[in-house]
Amino acid sequence: MNSQTPQLLILLRGGLGSGKTTVGRLVRDSLPRAVSISLNILHSFISSEPLKNKTLAFESALVLADFFLRRNFSVILDELFIFPETTKPFFDLGEKYKIPVFLFELEVSPEGALKRYKLEGIKQRTKENIQGVLTFLSGHPISWAQKIDTNRYSPTQIRDLILESIRNKIEAVR
Repeated sequence: MNSQTPQLLILLRGGLGSGKTTVGRLVRDSLPRAVSISLNILHSFISSEPLKNKTLAFESALVLADFFLRRNFSVILDELFIFPETTKPFFDLGEKYKIPVFLFELEVSPEGALKRYKLEGIKQRTKENIQGVLTFLSGHPISWAQKIDTNRYSPTQIRDLILESIRNKIEAVR
């Protein structure tokens, strides 16, 4: 996208190993003034246990998003967003700043996720653990999320699909 790109809020939803953080950084680097906030990283600041203080990490992400939006940055945020209502505070931020909010769901198979973890040298995830999260996630669908099958595309192709979708929706509104 170019310097004419409006300020955006982009939410990336997906299971373990779907590429949310990687794609978030790629999208950030393709926008003129943007930050990428990963809840996984915020969790690691708080505790080595992924679910411990999840609420605190989520609240921190909301404060950080507001901080950067107030300063005219676009914000890309990656999280599981298991429950549809967890996206609402971010859509409210979009309304507050009168900017578009986009929600993309990065879908992955357990095998695809395991392959990514192995490539990154991460061993603590099992196929059962990944499948459990994916099953739980699929039990709480978000119908307005644009779905992208990350098994079919490279991270840069996913970035391009996201940017193209945003560009098309912005142009349709103009």
